[in-house]
Amino acid sequence: MNRILVVGYGNPLREDDGAGWYVADRVAERHGDAVRVLRLHQLTLELSADLAEVDLAIFVDARADDPDRGVEVRPVEPTDEPTRSHHCSPGALLAAARALLGPTPTTYLVSIPARSFGYAEALTPETRAAADDAARRICDLIRSSR
Repeated sequence: MNRILVVGYGNPLREDDGAGWYVADRVAERHGDAVRVLRLHQLTLELSADLAEVDLAIFVDARADDPDRGVEVRPVEPTDEPTRSHHCSPGALLAAARALLGPTPTTYLVSIPARSFGYAEALTPETRAAADDAARRICDLIRSSR
């Protein structure tokens, strides 16, 4: 069985910014212990060590631009963009993992259209529907990777 990591990130106290956490919870409900799921406020360099231990990594985040584009699933490649101690992109994490630890996993970024970032714990109805779609797509990726 493949080793799989799903990382939902964002702020669940800021409405749609919590979409990554919401999706991570749905994936955990469907796959249980077969998938390692993390819920983080932001991506940090320490996460690169986790990438060295998996075959498939999926990052999930809310996207503020162009909410009408819908859910996007795109492959992630290592990038040479600068990393900061308290925030990294998925591509920068892959580059760090490759530089420090060798081969990197197949990696995707799933971005969910967000409409509101107010102070609330619930997703807007549109973002919740998109997040449910994202969870289904991630489960399909997981099934096809086995």
